[in-house]
Amino acid sequence: MVSKQELVKKDLAHVIHPFGVMGAEPKFIFTEGEGVYLRDIDGNKYMDMTSGGVHLCNLGHSPKALVDALDEQMHKLAYFSAGAPNVATEQYIEYCTELAEVLPGDLNRVYMTCSGSETTEVSTQIARHYWDSVGQPGKYKIIAINRAYHGGTLLSRSLTGSQVGMGSFGRRVPEVVRAPNYMCPRCAFGLTYPDCDMACAKFLESVIEQEGEDTISCMIAEVALGNGGVYWAPDGWWQKVREITKEHNILLIADEVQTGFCRSGKFWGVDHFNVVPDMLNMGKGINSGFLPCGAVGVSDKIVNAFPKGQPFKGYVTQDANALVVASARAALKAYKGGMADRTAKLGAHLSKRFADEFQPLPCVDDISGLGKGLYQSFAIKLNKTTGKPYDVAATAKARDFLAGEALKQGVLLGTCDGYPRREPIVPPFIITEAELDQALDVTLSLMKEIKPV
Repeated sequence: MVSKQELVKKDLAHVIHPFGVMGAEPKFIFTEGEGVYLRDIDGNKYMDMTSGGVHLCNLGHSPKALVDALDEQMHKLAYFSAGAPNVATEQYIEYCTELAEVLPGDLNRVYMTCSGSETTEVSTQIARHYWDSVGQPGKYKIIAINRAYHGGTLLSRSLTGSQVGMGSFGRRVPEVVRAPNYMCPRCAFGLTYPDCDMACAKFLESVIEQEGEDTISCMIAEVALGNGGVYWAPDGWWQKVREITKEHNILLIADEVQTGFCRSGKFWGVDHFNVVPDMLNMGKGINSGFLPCGAVGVSDKIVNAFPKGQPFKGYVTQDANALVVASARAALKAYKGGMADRTAKLGAHLSKRFADEFQPLPCVDDISGLGKGLYQSFAIKLNKTTGKPYDVAATAKARDFLAGEALKQGVLLGTCDGYPRREPIVPPFIITEAELDQALDVTLSLMKEIKPV
């Protein structure tokens, strides 16, 4: 077996880490994962409260059902191009049919991709293709909200409205239009929910008026801000945005890359708001992070407008790879088997502990996601009781203390790069209540040690 020192040496010489600090040694070298646990090269075992680091291993690490499905498909058919005109694999047809059965409203058409980022690209391409098909090619702009995260490609980074957006990669693509987000503690208008009368959503009217509705193709938004803090839209925001986009003839794309597939206690995050978008973007947990996979659910209205006898040219090589689809199909079967009920029950327990034990602490505030399954978070707020200005350095130090000390006790906590003061609790669905309590006990005890500033 290769030593840790040798792997570190190879890493520094050859590996470029996404979001990694250049020249820094890797914090972890993981070698195994099973259920809710990870093991590193030193033999340390951690309970994973991040679902694979970025909220996708919904069914845990190395789930047997997915391993078996992949093994079976590998011995039947590994690949044939989904880009070959009117050629499909059996798995692709069956999966799209089964997925359509659980998608909201009339979202009965499915296009598969290799990631959530590519899904962002494809869904916005579909929006433009739709408007071109109905004789309005001038509708090309895309509205996106601040602090959103939509992926790592040039367009999806341009749509991302946080510090992890373009970075040093140059300018955003020019057709992106920004709108305020729904993060109530940092309200762009200085108002308080619900007395605000949903000003952030209503401001969308001004954005549309300024840009011209005849130039806007679609609006995309996360159902809950993921990288921006695992922060949920307040009730009424999605309903108002749906109303406005319909009124102004703008397609609405719900980004469910993180909130979809039972994560929130319902099959889809939009189900909490009784809203049906025109398209719904999927990724990450679509196959529990087993292989690169994404998809977009599309309404019948959109696809029926496409010119007959002409192709939709949105293809990349590994779209609908048979192995990937097999893993997604196995995951979907698991999700349909009562996972929403499971995450709702565990989420209710998490919400109760957050409200009863965490919220009263002097350095915990702005809990988001109460009643939203296993997708909840709280803010480390050192000035909650002091009223002093926000201290960035002290908050970063407190965050490092929480993460570091939790690791020593075998609990791997996550973070949100777009809003690092927030602590997300996003474990795999298969976690037991006892395991969840163990992780929460560790987190609670450490938060009690953090002092106001």
